Amino acid sequence: MKIKKLLVIALSILALGAITILLFANNWAEKALNEQISSISGIKYDSLDINIADKEITLYNTSINIPTVSASIDRISADGLSIYQIIANDKISLSTLNLEGVSLEYKPGNENAIESKSKMPDFIIDRLELNKGNAIITTPKNNQAAFKFDIGISNIDKDDLKNSMLIANKIEFAEIRDLIYTTSNHYYNAGARLIQLEKNIIGLDSVYVKSNFEKYELGRHVGHEIDWYDFQSDSILISVKNMEQLINQHEAEAVVIHNPTFIAFRDKRLPFPEGKRGKLLKEILANSKYSFGIDLLEIKGGKATYQEYVKSGDGPGEVTFEQFNATFENLYTYDKQFDKQPRLKARTLLYGKSTLFADISFPLRKSQPTFVTGVLHAMDLRHFNHMLKYVAFTELEEGTLDSLTFNFSYTSNTSEGQMHFGYKDLKIDFLNKHDAKTGGFLNELKGFVANTFVVRRNNPETHGKFRVGEISAQRKVEKSMFNFWWQSILSGFRSSTGVQPAEEKINR
Repeated sequence: MKIKKLLVIALSILALGAITILLFANNWAEKALNEQISSISGIKYDSLDINIADKEITLYNTSINIPTVSASIDRISADGLSIYQIIANDKISLSTLNLEGVSLEYKPGNENAIESKSKMPDFIIDRLELNKGNAIITTPKNNQAAFKFDIGISNIDKDDLKNSMLIANKIEFAEIRDLIYTTSNHYYNAGARLIQLEKNIIGLDSVYVKSNFEKYELGRHVGHEIDWYDFQSDSILISVKNMEQLINQHEAEAVVIHNPTFIAFRDKRLPFPEGKRGKLLKEILANSKYSFGIDLLEIKGGKATYQEYVKSGDGPGEVTFEQFNATFENLYTYDKQFDKQPRLKARTLLYGKSTLFADISFPLRKSQPTFVTGVLHAMDLRHFNHMLKYVAFTELEEGTLDSLTFNFSYTSNTSEGQMHFGYKDLKIDFLNKHDAKTGGFLNELKGFVANTFVVRRNNPETHGKFRVGEISAQRKVEKSMFNFWWQSILSGFRSSTGVQPAEEKINR
Protein backbone atom coordinates (compact mmCIF):
# COMPACT_ATOMS: atom_id res chain seq x y z
CA MET A 1 0.00 0.00 0.00
CA LYS A 2 2.83 2.32 0.91
CA ILE A 3 4.59 1.43 -2.33
CA LYS A 4 1.47 2.24 -4.38
CA LYS A 5 1.19 5.63 -2.67
CA LEU A 6 4.81 6.43 -3.41
CA LEU A 7 4.26 5.39 -7.05
CA VAL A 8 1.25 7.72 -7.38
CA ILE A 9 3.25 10.59 -5.87
CA ALA A 10 6.15 9.87 -8.27
CA LEU A 11 3.85 9.79 -11.29
CA SER A 12 2.23 13.03 -10.17
CA ILE A 13 5.64 14.68 -9.84
CA LEU A 14 6.65 13.42 -13.34
CA ALA A 15 3.38 14.71 -14.84
CA LEU A 16 3.84 18.08 -13.16
CA GLY A 17 7.38 18.23 -14.44
CA ALA A 18 6.25 17.43 -17.96
CA ILE A 19 3.61 20.15 -17.84
CA THR A 20 6.19 22.60 -16.51
CA ILE A 21 8.56 21.75 -19.40
CA LEU A 22 5.75 22.20 -21.93
CA LEU A 23 4.86 25.58 -20.42
CA PHE A 24 8.32 27.01 -20.00
CA ALA A 25 10.77 24.99 -22.15
CA ASN A 26 10.13 27.12 -25.26
CA ASN A 27 12.10 29.94 -23.68
CA TRP A 28 14.93 27.63 -22.66
CA ALA A 29 14.96 25.99 -26.11
CA GLU A 30 14.87 29.29 -27.93
CA LYS A 31 17.86 30.53 -25.97
CA ALA A 32 19.81 27.34 -26.59
CA LEU A 33 18.91 27.29 -30.31
CA ASN A 34 19.81 30.96 -30.61
CA GLU A 35 23.27 30.17 -29.31
CA GLN A 36 23.72 27.36 -31.83
CA ILE A 37 22.51 29.41 -34.79
CA SER A 38 24.64 32.37 -33.75
CA SER A 39 27.71 30.13 -33.84
CA ILE A 40 27.17 29.60 -37.58
CA SER A 41 28.88 32.47 -39.38
CA GLY A 42 26.80 34.61 -41.75
CA ILE A 43 23.29 33.58 -40.62
CA LYS A 44 20.72 36.04 -39.25
CA TYR A 45 16.93 36.00 -38.74
CA ASP A 46 14.17 38.30 -37.52
CA SER A 47 12.19 36.00 -35.22
CA LEU A 48 12.01 32.42 -33.95
CA ASP A 49 9.01 30.35 -32.80
CA ILE A 50 9.34 27.02 -30.95
CA ASN A 51 6.53 24.60 -30.10
CA ILE A 52 8.12 21.84 -28.01
CA ALA A 53 4.89 19.84 -27.70
CA ASP A 54 4.64 19.43 -31.47
CA LYS A 55 8.43 19.51 -31.97
CA GLU A 56 8.14 22.43 -34.36
CA ILE A 57 10.54 25.34 -34.94
CA THR A 58 9.98 28.26 -37.32
CA LEU A 59 12.39 31.03 -38.33
CA TYR A 60 11.22 34.11 -40.21
CA ASN A 61 13.11 36.34 -42.65
CA THR A 62 16.42 34.51 -42.48
CA SER A 63 19.48 35.75 -44.36
CA ILE A 64 22.67 33.85 -45.16
CA ASN A 65 25.87 35.57 -46.29
CA ILE A 66 28.95 33.40 -46.67
CA PRO A 67 31.72 33.31 -49.28
CA THR A 68 30.21 32.64 -52.76
CA VAL A 69 26.59 32.48 -51.49
CA SER A 70 24.02 35.01 -50.35
CA ALA A 71 20.41 34.06 -49.68
CA SER A 72 17.21 35.23 -48.07
CA ILE A 73 14.46 32.86 -46.90
CA ASP A 74 10.97 34.02 -45.95
CA ARG A 75 10.20 31.08 -43.70
CA ILE A 76 12.15 28.08 -42.35
CA SER A 77 10.12 25.41 -40.54
CA ALA A 78 11.45 22.25 -38.90
CA ASP A 79 9.51 19.25 -37.56
CA GLY A 80 10.82 16.57 -35.21
CA LEU A 81 13.36 18.53 -33.16
CA SER A 82 13.30 17.47 -29.45
CA ILE A 83 14.08 19.63 -26.43
CA TYR A 84 16.81 17.19 -25.42
CA GLN A 85 18.69 17.68 -28.72
CA ILE A 86 18.69 21.46 -28.23
CA ILE A 87 19.71 21.55 -24.56
CA ALA A 88 22.22 18.69 -24.76
CA ASN A 89 23.65 20.00 -28.05
CA ASP A 90 23.29 16.48 -29.38
CA LYS A 91 23.02 15.44 -33.04
CA ILE A 92 19.98 17.20 -34.50
CA SER A 93 17.42 14.90 -36.11
CA LEU A 94 14.50 16.34 -38.11
CA SER A 95 11.67 14.63 -39.89
CA THR A 96 11.22 17.59 -42.29
CA LEU A 97 12.93 20.90 -42.95
CA ASN A 98 11.05 23.28 -45.23
CA LEU A 99 12.56 26.43 -46.74
CA GLU A 100 9.91 28.62 -48.35
CA GLY A 101 10.47 31.75 -50.41
CA VAL A 102 14.19 31.21 -51.08
CA SER A 103 16.16 33.84 -53.01
CA LEU A 104 19.65 32.54 -53.77
CA GLU A 105 22.66 34.10 -55.49
CA TYR A 106 25.92 32.29 -56.15
CA LYS A 107 29.15 33.85 -57.40
CA PRO A 108 32.43 31.93 -57.70
CA GLY A 109 35.00 32.76 -55.06
CA ASN A 110 36.84 31.12 -52.19
CA GLU A 111 34.66 28.10 -51.48
CA ASN A 112 37.23 26.75 -48.99
CA ALA A 113 36.53 29.69 -46.69
CA ILE A 114 33.04 28.41 -45.94
CA GLU A 115 34.13 25.47 -43.80
CA SER A 116 36.91 27.31 -41.98
CA LYS A 117 34.73 30.25 -40.91
CA SER A 118 31.50 28.42 -40.12
CA LYS A 119 30.58 26.03 -37.36
CA MET A 120 27.94 23.58 -38.54
CA PRO A 121 26.14 21.33 -35.99
CA ASP A 122 25.84 17.63 -36.69
CA PHE A 123 22.41 16.81 -38.16
CA ILE A 124 20.26 14.45 -40.19
CA ILE A 125 17.08 15.45 -42.05
CA ASP A 126 14.62 12.85 -43.33
CA ARG A 127 13.28 15.25 -45.95
CA LEU A 128 14.45 18.69 -47.03
CA GLU A 129 12.10 20.83 -49.15
CA LEU A 130 12.85 24.12 -50.91
CA ASN A 131 9.70 25.79 -52.21
CA LYS A 132 8.92 28.95 -54.17
CA GLY A 133 12.59 29.63 -54.77
CA ASN A 134 14.47 31.70 -57.27
CA ALA A 135 18.19 31.72 -58.00
CA ILE A 136 20.93 33.51 -59.94
CA ILE A 137 24.06 31.41 -60.57
CA THR A 138 27.25 32.88 -62.05
CA THR A 139 29.94 30.54 -63.40
CA PRO A 140 33.71 31.12 -63.17
CA LYS A 141 33.64 32.12 -66.87
CA ASN A 142 30.96 34.72 -66.09
CA ASN A 143 28.08 32.90 -67.76
CA GLN A 144 24.88 33.36 -65.79
CA ALA A 145 21.72 31.31 -65.14
CA ALA A 146 18.51 32.57 -63.55
CA PHE A 147 15.54 30.33 -62.65
CA LYS A 148 12.74 29.50 -60.20
CA PHE A 149 12.68 26.17 -58.38
CA ASP A 150 11.04 23.64 -56.06
CA ILE A 151 13.22 20.78 -54.78
CA GLY A 152 12.72 17.77 -52.49
CA ILE A 153 15.72 15.87 -51.02
CA SER A 154 15.65 12.82 -48.72
CA ASN A 155 18.00 11.70 -45.94
CA ILE A 156 20.50 14.56 -45.96
CA ASP A 157 23.19 15.06 -43.30
CA LYS A 158 26.18 17.27 -42.52
CA ASP A 159 28.59 15.23 -44.64
CA ASP A 160 26.40 15.72 -47.70
CA LEU A 161 27.16 19.45 -47.62
CA LYS A 162 30.80 18.66 -48.32
CA ASN A 163 30.00 16.75 -51.51
CA SER A 164 27.42 18.05 -53.96
CA MET A 165 27.19 14.62 -55.59
CA LEU A 166 25.87 13.10 -52.38
CA ILE A 167 23.08 15.68 -52.36
CA ALA A 168 22.36 15.26 -56.09
CA ASN A 169 21.86 11.51 -55.73
CA LYS A 170 19.35 12.09 -52.94
CA ILE A 171 17.08 14.42 -54.92
CA GLU A 172 13.61 12.87 -55.11
CA PHE A 173 12.01 15.65 -57.10
CA ALA A 174 13.13 18.93 -58.65
CA GLU A 175 11.23 21.44 -60.75
CA ILE A 176 13.06 24.30 -62.46
CA ARG A 177 10.93 26.99 -64.11
CA ASP A 178 11.65 29.86 -66.47
CA LEU A 179 15.35 29.04 -66.85
CA ILE A 180 17.41 31.68 -68.69
CA TYR A 181 21.11 31.05 -69.34
CA THR A 182 23.16 33.93 -70.77
CA THR A 183 26.65 33.57 -72.25
CA SER A 184 29.36 35.89 -70.95
CA ASN A 185 29.63 37.67 -74.32
CA HIS A 186 25.82 38.09 -74.37
CA TYR A 187 25.62 36.71 -77.92
CA TYR A 188 23.08 34.04 -76.94
CA ASN A 189 20.43 33.15 -74.39
CA ALA A 190 19.38 29.56 -73.74
CA GLY A 191 16.54 28.37 -71.59
CA ALA A 192 13.54 26.20 -70.88
CA ARG A 193 10.05 26.88 -69.60
CA LEU A 194 10.14 23.85 -67.32
CA ILE A 195 12.72 21.26 -66.20
CA GLN A 196 11.54 18.33 -64.08
CA LEU A 197 13.71 15.74 -62.39
CA GLU A 198 12.11 12.63 -60.96
CA LYS A 199 14.20 9.60 -60.07
CA ASN A 200 16.55 9.12 -63.06
CA ILE A 201 14.55 11.01 -65.68
CA ILE A 202 15.02 14.67 -66.59
CA GLY A 203 12.37 16.31 -68.75
CA LEU A 204 12.77 19.73 -70.39
CA ASP A 205 9.83 21.58 -71.96
CA SER A 206 9.97 24.47 -74.44
CA VAL A 207 13.74 24.52 -74.84
CA TYR A 208 15.43 27.25 -76.87
CA VAL A 209 18.76 28.79 -77.86
CA LYS A 210 18.32 32.28 -79.27
CA SER A 211 20.75 35.00 -80.28
CA ASN A 212 20.45 38.53 -78.89
CA PHE A 213 21.36 39.73 -82.40
CA GLU A 214 19.48 39.44 -85.68
CA LYS A 215 21.19 37.10 -88.13
CA TYR A 216 22.75 39.91 -90.20
CA GLU A 217 23.82 41.86 -87.11
CA LEU A 218 25.91 39.27 -85.22
CA GLY A 219 28.68 39.02 -87.82
CA ARG A 220 28.82 42.80 -88.17
CA HIS A 221 29.07 43.13 -84.41
CA VAL A 222 32.05 40.75 -84.09
CA GLY A 223 33.62 41.99 -87.35
CA HIS A 224 34.00 38.66 -89.19
CA GLU A 225 32.16 35.53 -90.33
CA ILE A 226 30.45 33.73 -87.48
CA ASP A 227 27.65 31.18 -87.30
CA TRP A 228 24.31 32.64 -86.23
CA TYR A 229 21.76 30.05 -85.15
CA ASP A 230 18.33 29.67 -83.62
CA PHE A 231 17.10 26.47 -81.93
CA GLN A 232 13.78 25.45 -80.41
CA SER A 233 12.40 22.13 -79.24
CA ASP A 234 9.04 21.12 -77.80
CA SER A 235 10.72 18.85 -75.25
CA ILE A 236 13.92 16.98 -74.43
CA LEU A 237 13.98 13.81 -72.34
CA ILE A 238 17.21 12.66 -70.63
CA SER A 239 17.60 9.33 -68.82
CA VAL A 240 20.60 8.58 -66.59
CA LYS A 241 21.74 5.79 -64.28
CA ASN A 242 22.13 8.31 -61.47
CA MET A 243 22.87 12.00 -61.00
CA GLU A 244 26.53 11.36 -60.27
CA GLN A 245 26.90 9.78 -63.70
CA LEU A 246 25.42 12.90 -65.28
CA ILE A 247 27.17 15.60 -63.23
CA ASN A 248 30.57 14.01 -62.57
CA GLN A 249 31.00 11.75 -65.59
CA HIS A 250 28.88 13.86 -68.00
CA GLU A 251 27.20 10.67 -69.20
CA ALA A 252 23.59 9.87 -70.09
CA GLU A 253 21.94 6.65 -71.17
CA ALA A 254 19.60 8.36 -73.64
CA VAL A 255 18.69 11.85 -74.87
CA VAL A 256 15.54 12.28 -76.98
CA ILE A 257 14.86 15.63 -78.69
CA HIS A 258 11.24 16.12 -79.81
CA ASN A 259 10.22 18.36 -82.75
CA PRO A 260 13.30 20.56 -82.88
CA THR A 261 13.66 23.42 -85.37
CA PHE A 262 17.15 24.67 -86.16
CA ILE A 263 18.25 27.57 -88.37
CA ALA A 264 21.91 28.36 -89.07
CA PHE A 265 23.17 31.33 -91.07
CA ARG A 266 26.59 32.62 -92.11
CA ASP A 267 27.30 35.93 -93.83
CA LYS A 268 30.29 35.21 -96.09
CA ARG A 269 30.45 38.78 -97.28
CA LEU A 270 32.33 39.53 -94.07
CA PRO A 271 36.06 38.83 -93.55
CA PHE A 272 36.98 35.28 -92.62
CA PRO A 273 38.37 35.12 -89.04
CA GLU A 274 42.15 34.84 -88.94
CA GLY A 275 43.66 31.71 -87.45
CA LYS A 276 40.37 29.83 -87.40
CA ARG A 277 40.49 26.06 -87.84
CA GLY A 278 37.45 23.90 -88.38
CA LYS A 279 37.11 20.64 -86.49
CA LEU A 280 35.97 17.23 -87.63
CA LEU A 281 33.88 15.28 -85.13
CA LYS A 282 36.69 12.79 -84.49
CA GLU A 283 38.99 15.72 -83.67
CA ILE A 284 36.41 17.07 -81.22
CA LEU A 285 36.02 13.65 -79.60
CA ALA A 286 39.80 13.25 -79.36
CA ASN A 287 40.78 16.72 -78.14
CA SER A 288 37.77 18.08 -76.26
CA LYS A 289 38.55 19.43 -72.79
CA TYR A 290 34.96 18.60 -71.85
CA SER A 291 34.50 14.86 -71.39
CA PHE A 292 31.02 13.53 -72.21
CA GLY A 293 29.17 10.43 -73.30
CA ILE A 294 25.68 9.55 -74.56
CA ASP A 295 24.65 5.96 -75.28
CA LEU A 296 21.83 7.05 -77.58
CA LEU A 297 20.95 10.51 -78.91
CA GLU A 298 17.67 10.56 -80.81
CA ILE A 299 16.02 13.36 -82.80
CA LYS A 300 12.33 13.05 -83.69
CA GLY A 301 10.34 15.19 -86.13
CA GLY A 302 12.94 17.90 -86.63
CA LYS A 303 13.38 20.62 -89.22
CA ALA A 304 16.73 22.19 -90.10
CA THR A 305 17.65 25.08 -92.41
CA TYR A 306 21.10 26.26 -93.42
CA GLN A 307 21.57 29.64 -95.12
CA GLU A 308 24.61 31.52 -96.36
CA TYR A 309 25.13 34.84 -98.10
CA VAL A 310 28.21 35.00 -100.38
CA LYS A 311 29.99 38.00 -101.85
CA SER A 312 28.20 39.47 -104.89
CA GLY A 313 25.23 37.25 -104.15
CA ASP A 314 21.65 38.27 -104.81
CA GLY A 315 20.46 36.98 -101.46
CA PRO A 316 21.09 34.05 -99.12
CA GLY A 317 21.02 30.53 -100.52
CA GLU A 318 19.49 27.83 -98.36
CA VAL A 319 18.99 24.11 -97.97
CA THR A 320 16.18 22.69 -95.84
CA PHE A 321 15.66 19.33 -94.17
CA GLU A 322 12.11 18.54 -93.06
CA GLN A 323 10.73 15.60 -91.04
CA PHE A 324 14.27 15.06 -89.77
CA ASN A 325 14.72 11.88 -87.70
CA ALA A 326 18.09 10.63 -86.52
CA THR A 327 19.82 8.34 -84.03
CA PHE A 328 23.37 8.84 -82.83
CA GLU A 329 24.72 5.79 -81.00
CA ASN A 330 27.75 5.74 -78.69
CA LEU A 331 28.60 9.43 -78.79
CA TYR A 332 31.61 9.45 -76.44
CA THR A 333 34.80 11.49 -76.18
CA TYR A 334 37.82 9.29 -76.75
CA ASP A 335 39.19 9.76 -73.22
CA LYS A 336 36.49 7.32 -72.07
CA GLN A 337 38.02 4.59 -74.25
CA PHE A 338 34.65 3.30 -75.30
CA ASP A 339 34.82 0.16 -77.46
CA LYS A 340 31.75 0.84 -79.62
CA GLN A 341 31.96 2.96 -82.75
CA PRO A 342 30.00 6.25 -82.80
CA ARG A 343 27.37 6.00 -85.55
CA LEU A 344 24.84 8.45 -86.96
CA LYS A 345 21.79 7.33 -88.94
CA ALA A 346 19.45 9.98 -90.34
CA ARG A 347 16.33 10.17 -92.50
CA THR A 348 14.84 13.43 -93.79
CA LEU A 349 12.97 15.11 -96.64
CA LEU A 350 15.40 17.25 -98.60
CA TYR A 351 13.67 20.54 -99.45
CA GLY A 352 10.54 18.77 -98.23
CA LYS A 353 10.43 16.82 -101.50
CA SER A 354 12.64 13.72 -101.52
CA THR A 355 13.72 11.23 -98.87
CA LEU A 356 17.41 11.34 -97.98
CA PHE A 357 19.08 8.59 -95.93
CA ALA A 358 22.55 9.01 -94.43
CA ASP A 359 24.68 6.58 -92.41
CA ILE A 360 27.97 7.82 -90.92
CA SER A 361 30.36 5.60 -88.94
CA PHE A 362 32.86 7.64 -86.97
CA PRO A 363 36.15 6.04 -85.91
CA LEU A 364 37.17 4.89 -82.45
CA ARG A 365 40.41 6.84 -82.77
CA LYS A 366 41.36 10.13 -84.39
CA SER A 367 43.84 8.41 -86.72
CA GLN A 368 41.15 6.20 -88.31
CA PRO A 369 38.92 7.22 -91.27
CA THR A 370 35.22 8.09 -91.17
CA PHE A 371 32.80 6.26 -93.51
CA VAL A 372 29.77 7.95 -95.09
CA THR A 373 26.98 6.38 -97.15
CA GLY A 374 23.79 7.97 -98.39
CA VAL A 375 20.75 7.54 -100.64
CA LEU A 376 18.56 10.24 -102.19
CA HIS A 377 15.32 9.28 -103.91
CA ALA A 378 13.84 10.73 -107.12
CA MET A 379 13.14 14.47 -107.27
CA ASP A 380 13.09 17.52 -109.52
CA LEU A 381 16.68 18.83 -109.53
CA ARG A 382 15.49 22.43 -109.84
CA HIS A 383 14.82 22.47 -106.09
CA PHE A 384 18.60 22.74 -105.60
CA ASN A 385 18.43 26.23 -107.10
CA HIS A 386 17.48 27.50 -103.64
CA MET A 387 21.17 27.09 -102.85
CA LEU A 388 23.06 26.87 -106.17
CA LYS A 389 21.64 30.00 -107.74
CA TYR A 390 22.68 32.24 -104.86
CA VAL A 391 25.90 30.55 -103.75
CA ALA A 392 27.41 28.86 -106.81
CA PHE A 393 25.86 31.21 -109.44
CA THR A 394 24.61 28.13 -111.25
CA GLU A 395 20.99 27.47 -112.15
CA LEU A 396 19.48 24.09 -113.01
CA GLU A 397 16.95 24.96 -115.73
CA GLU A 398 15.85 21.35 -116.20
CA GLY A 399 16.66 17.96 -114.77
CA THR A 400 15.17 14.99 -112.95
CA LEU A 401 16.95 12.85 -110.42
CA ASP A 402 16.21 9.15 -110.80
CA SER A 403 18.41 7.92 -107.98
CA LEU A 404 21.51 8.96 -106.09
CA THR A 405 23.78 6.88 -103.85
CA PHE A 406 27.16 7.87 -102.49
CA ASN A 407 29.80 6.10 -100.49
CA PHE A 408 33.05 7.68 -99.37
CA SER A 409 35.55 7.77 -96.53
CA TYR A 410 37.64 10.63 -95.26
CA THR A 411 40.71 11.18 -93.13
CA SER A 412 41.77 14.43 -91.52
CA ASN A 413 42.80 15.83 -94.94
CA THR A 414 41.26 14.00 -97.90
CA SER A 415 38.16 12.09 -98.95
CA GLU A 416 37.64 9.44 -101.63
CA GLY A 417 34.78 7.29 -102.81
CA GLN A 418 32.10 6.90 -105.48
CA MET A 419 28.75 8.37 -106.45
CA HIS A 420 26.03 6.73 -108.54
CA PHE A 421 24.03 9.69 -109.85
CA GLY A 422 21.24 8.70 -112.22
CA TYR A 423 19.47 11.62 -113.90
CA LYS A 424 17.98 12.81 -117.19
CA ASP A 425 17.38 16.02 -119.16
CA LEU A 426 19.92 18.04 -117.18
CA LYS A 427 20.24 21.62 -118.37
CA ILE A 428 22.45 24.13 -116.58
CA ASP A 429 22.90 27.88 -116.81
CA PHE A 430 26.04 29.54 -115.40
CA LEU A 431 25.55 32.98 -113.91
CA ASN A 432 28.52 35.32 -113.68
CA LYS A 433 28.89 36.97 -110.27
CA HIS A 434 28.97 40.43 -111.81
CA ASP A 435 25.94 40.13 -114.07
CA ALA A 436 23.90 37.49 -112.22
CA LYS A 437 21.10 40.02 -111.74
CA THR A 438 21.02 41.39 -115.30
CA GLY A 439 21.07 38.22 -117.40
CA GLY A 440 21.27 39.19 -121.08
CA PHE A 441 23.19 37.85 -124.05
CA LEU A 442 26.39 37.08 -122.15
CA ASN A 443 24.67 34.75 -119.75
CA GLU A 444 22.71 33.13 -122.57
CA LEU A 445 25.99 32.43 -124.38
CA LYS A 446 27.52 30.89 -121.25
CA GLY A 447 24.48 28.67 -120.81
CA PHE A 448 24.66 27.55 -124.46
CA VAL A 449 28.36 26.70 -124.17
CA ALA A 450 27.84 24.88 -120.88
CA ASN A 451 25.00 22.67 -122.11
CA THR A 452 26.48 22.03 -125.54
CA PHE A 453 30.08 21.27 -124.70
CA VAL A 454 30.29 20.63 -120.98
CA VAL A 455 27.24 19.05 -119.38
CA ARG A 456 26.42 15.38 -119.81
CA ARG A 457 22.66 15.69 -119.97
CA ASN A 458 21.75 12.11 -119.06
CA ASN A 459 23.18 9.32 -116.98
CA PRO A 460 23.19 6.79 -118.37
CA GLU A 461 23.45 8.25 -121.85
CA THR A 462 20.95 6.93 -124.41
CA HIS A 463 21.98 3.31 -125.03
CA GLY A 464 25.16 4.12 -123.12
CA LYS A 465 27.02 3.02 -120.04
CA PHE A 466 26.27 4.39 -116.59
CA ARG A 467 28.94 6.82 -115.43
CA VAL A 468 30.15 6.37 -111.86
CA GLY A 469 31.25 9.63 -110.33
CA GLU A 470 34.52 9.76 -108.43
CA ILE A 471 34.49 11.47 -105.06
CA SER A 472 37.78 13.17 -104.26
CA ALA A 473 38.20 16.29 -102.17
CA GLN A 474 40.93 18.09 -100.28
CA ARG A 475 39.86 19.40 -96.90
CA LYS A 476 39.99 23.13 -96.24
CA VAL A 477 41.19 22.98 -92.65
CA GLU A 478 39.74 26.39 -91.78
CA LYS A 479 36.24 25.20 -92.75
CA SER A 480 33.77 23.07 -90.81
CA MET A 481 33.10 19.34 -91.04
CA PHE A 482 29.89 20.07 -93.00
CA ASN A 483 31.89 21.98 -95.63
CA PHE A 484 34.15 18.93 -96.04
CA TRP A 485 31.09 16.71 -96.55
CA TRP A 486 29.64 19.13 -99.08
CA GLN A 487 32.89 19.43 -101.05
CA SER A 488 33.16 15.63 -101.16
CA ILE A 489 29.62 15.17 -102.50
CA LEU A 490 30.07 18.09 -104.92
CA SER A 491 33.16 16.42 -106.39
CA GLY A 492 31.08 13.33 -107.18
CA PHE A 493 28.39 15.51 -108.78
CA ARG A 494 30.98 17.23 -110.98
CA SER A 495 32.56 13.93 -111.96
CA SER A 496 29.17 12.50 -112.94
CA THR A 497 27.95 15.50 -114.95
CA GLY A 498 31.13 17.08 -116.24
CA VAL A 499 30.18 20.37 -114.59
CA GLN A 500 32.98 22.41 -113.06
CA PRO A 501 32.68 25.63 -111.06
CA ALA A 502 31.15 28.45 -113.08
CA GLU A 503 34.32 30.57 -113.15
CA GLU A 504 36.43 27.70 -114.59
CA LYS A 505 34.08 27.01 -117.49
CA ILE A 506 33.47 30.68 -118.23
CA ASN A 507 37.18 31.27 -118.55
CA ARG A 508 37.43 28.47 -121.08
